[in-house]
Amino acid sequence: MTKNKHEKRYALQDLENKKKLVSLPVKIFVIGFMGSGKSHWGRIWAKEIDIPFFDLDTRIEKASRMTITRIFEKKGEEKFRELERYHLRKFETKKNNLS
Repeated sequence: MTKNKHEKRYALQDLENKKKLVSLPVKIFVIGFMGSGKSHWGRIWAKEIDIPFFDLDTRIEKASRMTITRIFEKKGEEKFRELERYHLRKFETKKNNLS
């Protein structure tokens, strides 16, 4: 009987620990090939777990006033990757997000 009480106490502690983990800042980055559904699924998952979704490509397009395709055409992949790193670093200060 003592063992059973001991197990119940740990079960309650585990539940409390899980609640604490949920309250920690959440940063999720979805990576993959172009056209693989990162933005589509990112929006769905962010809504499901109630955190903001940020589309990195959209931010790059707004900042550069060009589509990603146009950036590749005019500036090349190297410049796009530079812009991608620059905008990705901005997420370091955000608490909870899915990007």
